[in-house]
Amino acid sequence: MSLTINDCDKNSLPSRYPATPSDLFNYIASYHVSDQVIGYVLHFKQRINLLTLEKAMKITVQLEPVLGCRFVEDPLQPYWQVRDDAEDLRLCTLLELAAGESSQSAVCAYFTETFDRQHSPLVQARLIRGKEDTLCVKIFHACSDGAGLKAYIALLAEVYSGLAAEQSGTEPRLAEARGKCRDHGPLFSTLGIRDIHAAFDPGQMKQAAWMFPSLPGELARPRVAIRQLEGERLERIYAYAKRHGATVNDLLSAALFRGLLRTADYDRSLPQTASVTVDLRRFLPSGTMAAVSNLSGMGYLTLEHCESEPFADTLLRVSGQLTQWKQNLPGIQTAISMELIAQAGYAGALQWLGEQARQGASSGRAIPGLTNFGRLSASAVSFGSAEAYRAYMLSPVQYAPNFALGASTYRDVLTLTIGYYESATSTRAVESFLDDMTEELAALR
Repeated sequence: MSLTINDCDKNSLPSRYPATPSDLFNYIASYHVSDQVIGYVLHFKQRINLLTLEKAMKITVQLEPVLGCRFVEDPLQPYWQVRDDAEDLRLCTLLELAAGESSQSAVCAYFTETFDRQHSPLVQARLIRGKEDTLCVKIFHACSDGAGLKAYIALLAEVYSGLAAEQSGTEPRLAEARGKCRDHGPLFSTLGIRDIHAAFDPGQMKQAAWMFPSLPGELARPRVAIRQLEGERLERIYAYAKRHGATVNDLLSAALFRGLLRTADYDRSLPQTASVTVDLRRFLPSGTMAAVSNLSGMGYLTLEHCESEPFADTLLRVSGQLTQWKQNLPGIQTAISMELIAQAGYAGALQWLGEQARQGASSGRAIPGLTNFGRLSASAVSFGSAEAYRAYMLSPVQYAPNFALGASTYRDVLTLTIGYYESATSTRAVESFLDDMTEELAALR
């Protein structure tokens, strides 16, 4: 069934939706792990029409109804409730830069604004206008992971472009977007998992051991550090990976590990672990899941410390280990764990994750992670006649001692980001970590 943009009738939709185990986990994580806000930034040389953008965002909320909801913390069975004020929500704002103001500073300031779990829209955007237009869209991880945000941006661009075309006499039509699954059901069915208790392997759960430089105290002054590699430097990185039979993800994982070995405190006599985010949609046919959904897991990379090891040797160890675990359904144990945690209800899950967070805070230790959002789009992202010439994603701002590196690629520009609170995590350590990492990657031959 096709759907015209005029067919989006909110009266035909339910007033509540189930909160999936992944939704529940990521919602609770906003209390204990990070602010759980994911960002997508696009730069345009042409102007974006604010009114068309606002209308397009309203339509996407009707196409992906969970975006018009708020999370209800029911002790036993949490759920998404359609907001009474959904029609009045201001999803998009405009910021006009004064002369000399930086669009990147404006992006970081907007991205790190306090998110209110109960009152802020689940998806929102700011159009930053200077000599060029910059669009920053952010979404609450409780309703969508990074892959979901990528799909949402594609949907938003399609709706915006359709509206622009309609204004010039062409009626756009969209594929039916409503009613698709948001939970683990199709995943477990495809993989033949019928009993999650039997499928759970506690041996795959890892212990936190790294101590990234951080300070005790309240969380204040959220910051985002950004580095980009492009042109010849990125071409050399691609060539290096190909020459060594590795992927860019392998390369980034190796660089993350080496950066942690230089910066963090750890027991050199023990193997150390880092996590790598896995998009579990890889196990499903394309289009199975709703665009806005959570379907990610964690794979774990464990390496022993090797003094003065060349990058190529670290890459060989990382690549070998990642190749091996790709053959063993990476990230599935995370999905199973979320299902088991959800069986305790909201109150039980909140208590469990709170205990884990307190243990991490008292020890100062965590499992650092890499979230590689990958290539953001196979082709240029266009909003009508405006084509994004640069784009990148922002990973959530972490609560110390947690530490995460985000990576994304668009039009042969690799962007690395780290979100942190300046009051709790050393800015000098974060900036030094990213500088050393990008310099090491750029020096590969």
